[in-house]
Amino acid sequence: DGWAGGIYAEDKGRVLDTYRDAFSTHEPFEIEYRLRHHDGEYRWLHVSGRPFEDENENFAGFIGTCYEITDRKNMEKAFYESEAMFKGLFEYAPDAIIAVDKNGKIMLANQQAQQMFGYTVAELVGQPLEILIPQEFQDRHSQHVSAYMEEPRVRSMGVCLGLLGRRKDGSTLPVDITLGPVEIAEQLFVLANIRDKTERVEAMTALSEREKLLHTAVSAMPITFFVIDRQGIIRLSIGQNLYTLHNPVDIVGRSIDEIYQGSPQIVSNFQRALAGESLMTVVEMDNLILEVRFAPMQNEKGEVTGVASVAIDITSRKQIEAELAELQRRLFDSSEFERLHLAQDLHDGPLQDLLGISFQLNSLKLSFDDQKEASQVGEVQKTLGQVVNELRAICGELRPPSLAPFGLEKAIRSHSEQTAELRPGLNVHLDLMKDGQSLSERVRLALFRIYQHVLMNVVRHSQAQNVYIHFLLDPDWITLEIQDDGKGFELPKRWIDLVREGHFGLVGAIERAEAIGGELKIETHPGRGTMVSVRVPSKTEFQVASRERFSSLIRGIG
Repeated sequence: DGWAGGIYAEDKGRVLDTYRDAFSTHEPFEIEYRLRHHDGEYRWLHVSGRPFEDENENFAGFIGTCYEITDRKNMEKAFYESEAMFKGLFEYAPDAIIAVDKNGKIMLANQQAQQMFGYTVAELVGQPLEILIPQEFQDRHSQHVSAYMEEPRVRSMGVCLGLLGRRKDGSTLPVDITLGPVEIAEQLFVLANIRDKTERVEAMTALSEREKLLHTAVSAMPITFFVIDRQGIIRLSIGQNLYTLHNPVDIVGRSIDEIYQGSPQIVSNFQRALAGESLMTVVEMDNLILEVRFAPMQNEKGEVTGVASVAIDITSRKQIEAELAELQRRLFDSSEFERLHLAQDLHDGPLQDLLGISFQLNSLKLSFDDQKEASQVGEVQKTLGQVVNELRAICGELRPPSLAPFGLEKAIRSHSEQTAELRPGLNVHLDLMKDGQSLSERVRLALFRIYQHVLMNVVRHSQAQNVYIHFLLDPDWITLEIQDDGKGFELPKRWIDLVREGHFGLVGAIERAEAIGGELKIETHPGRGTMVSVRVPSKTEFQVASRERFSSLIRGIG
């Protein structure tokens, strides 16, 4: 092939056809094609020729020029590729793009612009940009365009102004616009990137409405809600401000250390929440009682980014609880007061009268000569003695005689011995620590009443053969346990069900334990017996309280 063998395969047919046509028609020609260089690379050539004649004016061939144009071709290729890329980006960009000249005339518009505003490209090109702007803003917009053309630069348009675009049908839509100058062939054009933010505005409006609703709802309750960052700075606060007289917004930007001054437990719980724990604590601040909860906030990776906290004013609730507790204590006091007075009245009245009658019957019996009559009087005297003993037992139940002078241990021991005598089939096992006068009258009497109620239930209902009573004192707790080996029962889930099932004694025992700041637990199961345990803090307020009127009442009756 020689020369023809070096022609690029895609160009070879075209080149040979051009040469054949030229030699056939004797017409000038011009062609560009690729020819293999001696280094193996193909180079672009520009070849032109024109015919020449011999001395007889006959066609003799062509004379022409050939020069390399590889660099130019590479530049043309880059330009076409760049143009194609620009057209692709321009047409298929997710936002509307409009190009305007320095006079504000629309020169280009992409498909998104057509969809956004309802015009075709033909309808937009050549029109002033103002056709896409609401009438009331057009004059001001023209002034802004003139000012921009004097100092063109890439910038957002009308930041925070709430820009509106106008569709072909006259309706408007909220838009964001970014402007950028482009110079082509020494002419200035401006590309406007326009984004429809209708969905974003609707979402923000809905979010704002929800936020207002949340603020209104939370502000109506004694609650403050915080969002705290990892550095302990409050970034959001809604609801009532439970700490100052200012608006809750005023504490945004302040540290949690400043808000909860004097409450290291709160700061400690915040740090623990940053470690992933959810916690709750109760604090007293500014004559308020607050229940403060902390919960960690996590991102999609599970990393703790901050802490959500809610503070609830429970002052009223605590006051009600305190008043109910006081009412319960006063009811128990009243009940014990009535018991003591009843015991005193029985002891000083009917019991003494019966003893007097017994002495008179004894004198009468001695005056009879008839043995039968004396025997009859003796029987009456014996029956009267039984009544006296029963009244004394009732007085003992109402007012345990050993409780005040000797303490709870002696009172339980004395009572249990009497119970064992009356119930020979029940074995009572005692493990009691001496308490003497170490317990307050209120705690001592409450624990004794609980013991009485539980032991009465054992006697009446359990069918037990053995009952074990433990009483323990240590620096932290006062513990009383009564356990039997009886038939047990199904423990209901709620205390009210105990009342519905007739277990009034147990409910009364629970209330008495709570009245002295303690806790009563019941462990039972059908066929496995029952364990009742009471734990009272040794340093409860009732223990350190001064001796109350029960001391004088109990001692006075004795």
